[in-house]
Amino acid sequence: MQITFDIATGLHYLHRCTFPSCAHLDINTRNIFVTANWRAKLSNIGSISALGSSEGNDKGWVTPEYLLHGSASEKVDIFAFGVVLLELISAREDIDGKLFKESIKFLGGGASEGGFLDQLRSFIDPQLEDYPLAEALCLAVLEKACVEHDPLHRPSIDDIMKVGMIGTSSSLWKLIFCIIFCSCFSLFHQF
Repeated sequence: MQITFDIATGLHYLHRCTFPSCAHLDINTRNIFVTANWRAKLSNIGSISALGSSEGNDKGWVTPEYLLHGSASEKVDIFAFGVVLLELISAREDIDGKLFKESIKFLGGGASEGGFLDQLRSFIDPQLEDYPLAEALCLAVLEKACVEHDPLHRPSIDDIMKVGMIGTSSSLWKLIFCIIFCSCFSLFHQF
């Protein structure tokens, strides 16, 4: 959870603490370094672009809105953040984010064989067998929200930081908070 929080903190700095606001536009696992103390650091800062500029995403994840309109926004980073989280928790690499959207259909009620929790366990990297299931569920729900097709349905970096701030809570409270937060976020954007 610390690595994901560090990535989100770096994106929060770019999106909210710089003037003009910037987007990284090249978030992927190859551009995240992990220190000996298991802290994440964003790299490849050369791809950063001021939001609203004509510079675009030429190296990172290509989001649906970028393909359609060429628009580079913080939501490009949010989509890429979601794909990175999916790669971290599953230990699988995805080329375009589509594989993971299929893999986590069970979060939307698409659990068919083995039930919801069994599908979640099979999605998680086997090396993380001791990782709390409540935290894995929280991350999977957040990841699913980040890779939504419509950028308006993706959380903001502020929303992601709120989920990350509960890192000191018990697993049960993390699960409860994450489910309530993500459910409310989804319901809010349906209107």
